[in-house]
Amino acid sequence: DRPTFLHLSGFIQRMPPRAFDAQLVSNVMNSFAKAEIRDPRLFDHIAVAVVQLNIPLEAQSVALILNACARLEYVNAALLERVLAAARGLDPGDFGAQHVDNVLNALARLEVADRPMLEHMARVTVELPPSDFDARAVAIVMNAFARLLAPAHPLTMRVFGHLSTKVVPWVALDSPIVVGVILNALAKAEVRDDALLRRLAAALHDKVLHDNVQLEPKNLVHIYHAFATLYVVDRRLIARLDATLVECSHADFEPSEVAVIAWSVGVLQTRNVAVVDWLLEGLDAHLPSLADISMQQA
Repeated sequence: DRPTFLHLSGFIQRMPPRAFDAQLVSNVMNSFAKAEIRDPRLFDHIAVAVVQLNIPLEAQSVALILNACARLEYVNAALLERVLAAARGLDPGDFGAQHVDNVLNALARLEVADRPMLEHMARVTVELPPSDFDARAVAIVMNAFARLLAPAHPLTMRVFGHLSTKVVPWVALDSPIVVGVILNALAKAEVRDDALLRRLAAALHDKVLHDNVQLEPKNLVHIYHAFATLYVVDRRLIARLDATLVECSHADFEPSEVAVIAWSVGVLQTRNVAVVDWLLEGLDAHLPSLADISMQQA
């Protein structure tokens, strides 16, 4: 509980920097992140130890430290520089897929587009055995590169091409949420990979149309946006998206998400009266809080 964590924090803050090592640093930061307890003074104290003593960090510690910073929205430039330098100094073989997706997910959440680090993570990704990855890891890696680099960036193209041909054919795409994230990454990066799109559409057919798995609101936004951006006109899937959308509450969506769906429906030329009515009601309900860019999309 929180009092216990704060008591522990006080004890740790009394420890001299020389008492810290990589395992203690990463375990403490990870524990506070999992408990969702923000303690900037504690993290500042730990950061001083890591930076001043140049504590050696292995892949697991790098991943846990960055993940903790991202989850607790803790930003310390000196700590970040030290951790990224340590990560760049590790051989690709020192990483596993879980380390890679944790590191890249943290960088994306912190909006840290460190080019040398992304180049290193790209190298690690293509050198890892494809069997190390599952669909979730693929989605996280693709999403990070799509968010942090410009559309159609050569580094993104390299990573996407590798994952599409060497990894995705062998992983189980059994989660519409994961499929939606991959689709959204392709859309953000403006990468049209027809073979990958066919595989993702087939996975959605299996889960959504055949197994009747329900799509969540965020999932709907991702798929609508990707289909519109990449112009994937799969009428059976779009019909299911439409049917699911009109059963949702407008309160389940952010104003910008309603605008994105409205734009997507326009691009895909959906002529479903119920969808149009839902969107008009949603836009009207969110009108006071819609940003200019959202209004332009709508």
